[in-house]
Amino acid sequence: MTSKFISDHHRAAILQELHLGPNRMGSVFADREELEAAWRQYGPEVMAMMRPGRRPLGWYEFDAPKTLRLDSEREASILWRAGIVTGEERLELEQSWRVEFEQAFTRGYDAKRRRERFRWADIPHELVEAWTAERKRNSKTIRRLAVDTNERTA
Repeated sequence: MTSKFISDHHRAAILQELHLGPNRMGSVFADREELEAAWRQYGPEVMAMMRPGRRPLGWYEFDAPKTLRLDSEREASILWRAGIVTGEERLELEQSWRVEFEQAFTRGYDAKRRRERFRWADIPHELVEAWTAERKRNSKTIRRLAVDTNERTA
């Protein structure tokens, strides 16, 4: 990598290109080798800036499994299913999905609106199915407890 790309003045442009790709003016890198060297140097920093379930373009270019393709609307669920999202990142992502899932019920959405909300939030259908089954089990338990309580007090 040439010295002009190491200066602080260009650091923001480097990070931006590693995250989003080249801007409309073109790449800040002279060639692919410079781009890859920058990814190896700054990639961990760019990765640390990403929200759970998101990856920068540099990751897709140099580190992603070759079969994985970027779909920005379904990125989080694709990475989750591929087992790429792990540990704390996976927990954070699943927690945010669970919040979206529960809000669809607390807002009184009908089944169609809930499905739309789940798609919008990119919640994997596997989690929607599991959480829906859990909600049904919990509802049955609550109803059973209410009946038992009513019978004891009667």
